[in-house]
Amino acid sequence: MVEGVKPEPTRSEPKPSNRPLLLAVFIALLGIHTFCLGRELGYTEDAKPILQHVESVFRFKSFTQPITPDGDYCMYGIGMTLWYLPIRLLTIGFLPPDEITHVVAFYLRLAYIYLNTLATVATATLLCAWGLRLGYSKKASVLGAFCFSLATLAFPYSRYDFSEPVTGFFLFAGIHCLWRYRADRILYLLPLSGALIAAGALTRIVVGLAAVPLLVLVWFAVNPKSRFRDLFLFLTPLGVGAAILFAYDYGRFGNPFETGYPIDFDTPLL
Repeated sequence: MVEGVKPEPTRSEPKPSNRPLLLAVFIALLGIHTFCLGRELGYTEDAKPILQHVESVFRFKSFTQPITPDGDYCMYGIGMTLWYLPIRLLTIGFLPPDEITHVVAFYLRLAYIYLNTLATVATATLLCAWGLRLGYSKKASVLGAFCFSLATLAFPYSRYDFSEPVTGFFLFAGIHCLWRYRADRILYLLPLSGALIAAGALTRIVVGLAAVPLLVLVWFAVNPKSRFRDLFLFLTPLGVGAAILFAYDYGRFGNPFETGYPIDFDTPLL
C-alpha cells in the first residue's frame, strides 16, 4: 500500500434474495395440492347455507332474501360468503341459477374449494419465509413449509369449505407484515397489516381479538416520535372492516351487533 493513499472502502455484498426459493415452494406445494384435489371434493353442512346465500345475492340482489321456500339460508355473519361472491362472478358471471348444470356446478364448487387450497399454500410459504428470517437453513425452512402443508390438518382442511385456512392466512400474513415493519421500517406494511387482520375478522369475528395484542406490539415496536401516525395507519383499515361488518349485520338483521351466531357454549362466536 502506498503511503498517504487511503484504501478504498470495501462494500459488503448484498444478501441474496429468497424470493426465487419462496416462489418455488409456492409453485411446488400448489401443484401437489392441485393434484390431490381429485374428483371428490370435501363437503360440509356449513357450506350449504353459505352457498345458498351466495346464490340468493345473484338471484334476488339481496343479502336477506332466502333462496329456498323453507328459508334455509346463511344466518351467520359475512364469513366465506364475502370471498365466494367474487369467485362466483369470475367463474360463471351472472349466469342464472336455472342454467347452472351439474358440470358448471362442479367447477364452481372446485373454484370455491381452491380458495382454501391457495390460502393453505400461501400460509406454508409464509412459514418458510419466517424460518429464513429467523436464521434457519433453507432446507429446514422448506421442510417446515412442506410438513405444515402436507403433514398436518392443514392438508385435509384445504379440501373442505371450512374457513380456517383463509382465516389463518389473513392472521398469519397480518402478523408477518408487522414483523417486517418492525425490522425494515417499510411504512406501507402497517396499513397492509391492519387490512389483513380486518379481512380475517370479516371471515371469522374472533380474529378481531388478535388486534388487541397486535396493537400493543405496534405501540412498542414503532418509533416513539411517529407512534400516533403509525397507530393511525394500522387502525384505519380495522375501522373500515368494522364498519363493513356493522353495516352488513344491520342490513341483514336490523342490528349492527347481531352476527347471526347463537350465543351458547356449544356454538362458538366465530
